[in-house]
Amino acid sequence: MNNQKIERIRQIVTENKLTYGWLIERLHEDKGIVVQKSGLSHILNEDVISDTGNYVIDRCLEVCEEYAEKYRKKAKK
Repeated sequence: MNNQKIERIRQIVTENKLTYGWLIERLHEDKGIVVQKSGLSHILNEDVISDTGNYVIDRCLEVCEEYAEKYRKKAKK
């Protein structure tokens, strides 16, 4: 299940020319989650499999989907 979520996160980041620095900032600003680049890398590479890792993946996906939805709405205008 996480594989699909992680692939979707990567897809949105890549397609929208975003960075993982952007994602880390959004996690902090929007979700109150503080994560370092190396920590996020370990989570997205599934080097760390834990409840905390799963939580971060879910929040990353929320941030990315929210961005993608806003971008789609702007593109339609």
